[in-house]
Amino acid sequence: MKQILLLSAALLIATPACALAQSALPNSCAETSVAHTQVDAHHFSASGFAMTIPGSRASLDAAGVTLDDPGRVLDGGALQQLSDLASVALLASITGHHNFGCNGPWMKRTARNYATSVIAGARPDITWHDLTVHQGPVTVHAGAAHLQLSGQDGGELRLDIRFDHVTLNGTGGDVLAPDLLTARASLPPESLAALVQMAAAKDQPSRAVHTKLDSVDVTFGRTEMHGSGTAELTGYPDTMSADGDLSAIHMSGLTDRARDASLNKIAAALVIAKLVGHRDGDTTRWKLGWQGGVLTVNNVPLPLK
Repeated sequence: MKQILLLSAALLIATPACALAQSALPNSCAETSVAHTQVDAHHFSASGFAMTIPGSRASLDAAGVTLDDPGRVLDGGALQQLSDLASVALLASITGHHNFGCNGPWMKRTARNYATSVIAGARPDITWHDLTVHQGPVTVHAGAAHLQLSGQDGGELRLDIRFDHVTLNGTGGDVLAPDLLTARASLPPESLAALVQMAAAKDQPSRAVHTKLDSVDVTFGRTEMHGSGTAELTGYPDTMSADGDLSAIHMSGLTDRARDASLNKIAAALVIAKLVGHRDGDTTRWKLGWQGGVLTVNNVPLPLK
């Protein structure tokens, strides 16, 4: 989930919404299928939604996808196309599989148009119901995944993300799946196109994308984690930078969950993390940083390799 900011690579259109219907997601980027669709004014829904990335083992399935625009700017046809673009960004962000077939002027142009529409009042609201993402033997499932983008004239774009009832299979740490994950981030409207390229095609932008992580909240049973920070995203870990604050309540609950599953190395790492954190009752706090591929905790570099 560390790439969660890249999920915003999903919003596009500006001037007449009907123009968006002329653009399609290339098969070289991703292939989609649906069992049934419903297109209305400012609403689109599809059942039996499936997506695969050519030449990979990455796929996404959802019992249904629902898109609405409470701002009443984007029509049903625009939202239908948005379902494909949002889904390929979501799939790439979760699996880490970026397809260069998604790279091209059409992606940048569409993203710029959508950013303009959001500033003009569009508020795309997307929900994937009963979502399953596969990457080879690894499976990520969520009861629902929700994404909303909003903005205001002269202001930043705001992205809200929520994953409910997450389960993992095949990761070696399946019991550590969060029960709930929510995040809110903001970025300049002109940065959306670059973020799209990073998420879908691993294309390095001409300059880093400044993103503010207003809040991240993760629940693991009794354990609750809260964080915030900023990042300069480039699409590559060794050249990006980030810093922020993280706190955890009842961290022993997550440690016990790892220990009960015989994930001894993870349990030990959680114990060490608690020791180096700043304690305040049952709350532990850390100052995190990332620069040049090096993670620091409370200004102390950690050897990850």
